[in-house]
Amino acid sequence: MSKKIVIVGGGFGGVYTARALARMDRQYDVTLINRTNYFLFTPLLHEVATGALSEESVAEPLREVFRKTNVKFLQAEVTSVNRKNKTLVAGQDELGYDYLVLATGADTNFFGASKDESCFTLKNLDDAVRMRDHLIDRIEQASAEENTEKRKELLTFVVVGGGPTGVELVAEMAEFVFDTLCDGYTKTSIKKSDARVILIHAGQVLLGQFSPKVQNYARKTLENKGIELLLGTRVQKISDGRVYLSEEEIIKAGTIVWTAGVAAQMPDFNDEPVLDEHKRLKADEYLRLAGEVDVFVLGDVAGDKGESPMLAQVAVSQAKMVAGNICASIRNKKLRSFVFKKKGMLVSLGQWNAAGDIGPFVLKGRFTWWLWRTIYLFKFNSWRKRLRIVFEWTINLFSARDTTRA
Repeated sequence: MSKKIVIVGGGFGGVYTARALARMDRQYDVTLINRTNYFLFTPLLHEVATGALSEESVAEPLREVFRKTNVKFLQAEVTSVNRKNKTLVAGQDELGYDYLVLATGADTNFFGASKDESCFTLKNLDDAVRMRDHLIDRIEQASAEENTEKRKELLTFVVVGGGPTGVELVAEMAEFVFDTLCDGYTKTSIKKSDARVILIHAGQVLLGQFSPKVQNYARKTLENKGIELLLGTRVQKISDGRVYLSEEEIIKAGTIVWTAGVAAQMPDFNDEPVLDEHKRLKADEYLRLAGEVDVFVLGDVAGDKGESPMLAQVAVSQAKMVAGNICASIRNKKLRSFVFKKKGMLVSLGQWNAAGDIGPFVLKGRFTWWLWRTIYLFKFNSWRKRLRIVFEWTINLFSARDTTRA
C-alpha cells in the first residue's frame, strides 16, 4: 500500500520537498496543501511593491508546477494537527497521513512594538500590490496638497528593518519615488527635495549576515541614493502615520513598512510540540519534529540544531534532505543528518547594483546585479514565467516603472 505523505505549505520548503519526492518515487501518494493556489517567489516581492514587476510574474500556479507529477494539490488552510491519530484538518476536510511535512513559513515579528493599520508589511502578494498602489496614491495626494508641511509628510517613506528584505525594498523604493514618481510630476508643485526615504534599523550595521565589506558597500550605496539611515535606533510604536522612536522623537510619514523580523507560524496541535528558544518547532538532526519519527519540519518554522538562518536557500537545501529521509524511512534505511552549507548570499541594491559574499570572495556592482537576477530567474519552474520576467526587466532598462494604479 502506498504511503500517504502530506506536505503543509506551498513556499520554498514545501514545493521543493514535493518536487524531490516526485522525482524519487512516483508511487508515493503525495498531497501538497496551501492556502493559496500558487507558489509565491517572495525574494522578488519588493520589485512588485515598487512597480518593477507585475504581480503575475512572481506567482506560479501550483497545479501547473505539479501537472506532470504524482503530487496532488489541495487549496485549504490547515488549522489543526492530531499527531496521535495522524490526522489533520484542512478547510472542511480531515486527512490522514503516514508522513507529515510542516513547511508553514513565517509571519512578521514586531518584537513587541505596537502598530496599527497605517503600517505595511511585505509577506504576501496582496501586501506588495497594496504597497505599490499606496505609493502611487501618496504621490497623487501630495501633488494636490498646497500645504508644504503636509506635502512633505505625505512624501516621507519609512522602512523599518536593515536585513536583506528591508535593504532591497528601500533601495527600490528610493528609485521608484525619486526617479519615477517625482519625475512624473514635474508640472505640479512636487520637488524631489520634498521627498524623504528613511531606513530605520535597530542594529549598528546593515545586513548582519554579510561580511563587513558588503555591509559598508550597502550603506554607502543607500546613502548615495539619498536614503537617510537611522542605525542603532529602535521603533517603540507605529500609530496613525507616526513612527515613535521615543516619546520625544517622532517621524511623521505617509508610508511606513515593517520588515524587521519574522516569527514562525504553525497550525494548532492536539498536544503542544516542543519549541526552541526562538519559538520554532524543535527538530532533531534529521529534521524530524522532536519526539516524532513521521513528522518532519523545515524552513522558517523549523528550529534545527544548527540554527540555520531563515532563508530560501536553507529551505531548499532542507527540502531535498527531508524528501530523502522520508524515502529512507519508508525503505528502512539510514537517515542523513542535515548540515547547512552556505553557497553564498547576494543582495540587490537597486537598478544595476548588487553585492554579496560567495565563499571568500566579495562581489559588488553591475556583474553581481546580473548574477543575482540570473540565479533568481532560474529558480522559477516554468520557462513561461522566466520569459515574462526577462521581458519586464528588459523594458525597465529603457523606460520608467509602471505607475498604473490597480
